[in-house]
Amino acid sequence: MTTKLKSPIEQEGRRKVGKLLKALRDAEGLTQKNVADATGMEYYTFVSQLESGYGRVPSEMYERYAKVLKVDVKRFTQAMLFYYDKATYKALFGALSPEVGTADWVRGSRK
Repeated sequence: MTTKLKSPIEQEGRRKVGKLLKALRDAEGLTQKNVADATGMEYYTFVSQLESGYGRVPSEMYERYAKVLKVDVKRFTQAMLFYYDKATYKALFGALSPEVGTADWVRGSRK
């Protein structure tokens, strides 16, 4: 389900999302298979691709993914936009804030 990357910026965003997803998964003590099963993914290897930066979380999965990782859906979605679509993020939320993409921010540990 991977697609050709359009730019180094997009590639870097995917890598950062991958690190974020892994950090959130590890914080909950979940395996890639646990996440795949709980989100309805057919193959746990897709979670591996996401965490390696080779895939992109489909927007229709944001809510399920956030619930499995026990994080706020709005914050999770905002972080996905921050990395995947900076123009939309900026239009909705204003200036780009680097703390948005951190695991602490997504978990709500930072206000």
